[in-house]
Amino acid sequence: MIKSDSYWTKFYEEHSNKILYQHSLFSEFTLEYIKRTFQEDLDKISLLDIGCGTGKDTIYFRKAGINSCGVDAFSESKLPFIEQKYIETVEKKYNIYYMRFFLHTIQEEQADLLLDSIYKEMDANSLLFIETRSTKEISDKDKSITNFKGAIGEEHFRILYSFNFLKEKLKGKFEFLYEDESKGLSPCKNEDPFIIRMILGKSPKKIK
Repeated sequence: MIKSDSYWTKFYEEHSNKILYQHSLFSEFTLEYIKRTFQEDLDKISLLDIGCGTGKDTIYFRKAGINSCGVDAFSESKLPFIEQKYIETVEKKYNIYYMRFFLHTIQEEQADLLLDSIYKEMDANSLLFIETRSTKEISDKDKSITNFKGAIGEEHFRILYSFNFLKEKLKGKFEFLYEDESKGLSPCKNEDPFIIRMILGKSPKKIK
């Protein structure tokens, strides 16, 4: 389970402002990468938006022609391609696995379980897109559990990873196709935190 269950339930019940329904910069970045990478028509590409929230990015991908669906334990969406449920593991193959601002909302043990299941379902052409908050300018530690108020919403659980720690965690399973840690990737109101972006393929040989 996600540690801030009551927070997210209340959050989606009370917030209906536009900021929650505008697709993210990361979805634009992802779409452009998909267009450059996949040769087939976009409607032949399947995408799972993990922790999709309101479904804003899921909808953006669908409008672009991608066969996208979303899953989120607290989404209030009634759209048929968004499922309201906890996702602990992935048990279906997709071309694209997409996680924006989800990894830092779940405990590390849950993240490890989820990433393991994604690895098992991926084939040689599958891609995993991750965007998550970084510890940079917040903590010098490899990981930092925080409960702070963001630009929208009240205080809630987050576990932030350093870029190097997260890369070390992932490198045994995945091949790094793109990596970045920068500001300017997800500004919101008066906040512009350091963000980690990664695009991962399946490593030919899993390192134990």
